[in-house]
Amino acid sequence: MKKSLASTLAFATSIALVACGDSTDMASATTSAPTSAATSAADGVTDNSVVPGEPAVAAVGDTIQLATKDGGIVELTITDLTLGEECRYEPGTVEENIDPEFNRPTPGEQYLQVWGELDTTQLPTGTGSGEISLANPQYTDASTTPHSAEPATECGGSTEGHQPWTAPVKNGEKQSLYGAFVVPKVIDTVAIEGAVFTP
Repeated sequence: MKKSLASTLAFATSIALVACGDSTDMASATTSAPTSAATSAADGVTDNSVVPGEPAVAAVGDTIQLATKDGGIVELTITDLTLGEECRYEPGTVEENIDPEFNRPTPGEQYLQVWGELDTTQLPTGTGSGEISLANPQYTDASTTPHSAEPATECGGSTEGHQPWTAPVKNGEKQSLYGAFVVPKVIDTVAIEGAVFTP
C-alpha cells in the first residue's frame, strides 16, 4: 500500500549543476523561511547545508526557491511523494516481468517515489548557459545521519510525461520529473533539495 505524504520540510541539501559552458553556482534554498547561504564545493557544485534553528517550512505542492549566487532563481515544486511497496509505473519489457519479485524491494525496504516540476525559466539562456540536475533524495533514520537514497531500477519510467529525476534540465526550461528510490521501512525524514518531509 502506498502512503502519500503531505508533511513539513525543514532543511537544504545540494543541487548539482552540469554546465554546458559557464556554470551557475547555487547560493541558497528558501521556502517560507530562509536558510543560510551555502559554501562552495568542488567542480562547481554548491552545498546548501543544514543550519540548525533556521528551518524552511512548506508542504507537498509548495514551491521551493533555490537561489543562485548571481541572483537567478530556480524553482522546484514537489507535486507528490509516496512511500510503499509498489511501483506506480511497471517495468516496460517482457524480460523484466518474468520474475514476479523483480519489481519489489527486499524485506525491510520500501519505495520512495517523488514527482516534481523543475523551473529554470528565470535563468539566463543562450551560448554558455548551463543545465541543472537534481540530486537523489536523502533520508534519516534513528542515527539522524543523512543517507542518500539509492535509485530503484526495478521501477519503470513515468508514463505521464515525466523525465527521470536526475535528468539535466537546460536553463530557461521547465520539466516534470519523477524518481523512484529504495529506502528502509523505518525512516524519520526524507530530504529533497531543501525540503525535509517527516512521514
